[in-house]
Amino acid sequence: MHILYAATGGTSFFSSSWIIVVYIAFFVGIWYFMIRPQSVQQRKHQDLVKNLKKGDRVITSGGLHGIVVDAQEDVVVLRVAPKMDLTVQKSSISSVVGKVSQDDQKRLEREKAPAELDAGSVEADEKVKPS
Repeated sequence: MHILYAATGGTSFFSSSWIIVVYIAFFVGIWYFMIRPQSVQQRKHQDLVKNLKKGDRVITSGGLHGIVVDAQEDVVVLRVAPKMDLTVQKSSISSVVGKVSQDDQKRLEREKAPAELDAGSVEADEKVKPS
């Protein structure tokens, strides 16, 4: 009777190997359903940002709609209204809505935004003090 009890009391190799297989399957499942889709989405966003060019209609992550006027290495100049350009980080562009038509492109070229604010008007505003 003691021999039978000793042989069945320990854990077998097959029962412990199933636990290892379950753990491996669990981590593979987490990678496939959580980590992989996120990295694919990040890669698509990097491609979108890399391929931005003049004339693209875009939406920023803050919800601003604009047209790309100039695309540099890290920043993009967006025209959000006539004669109103904003400089934003490329990483803040969330989607490209489409291209600008040729008529709109000609109109944009005619509506040049001012390169800088008039420094004299800014200094005058700073000198005004409330009474």
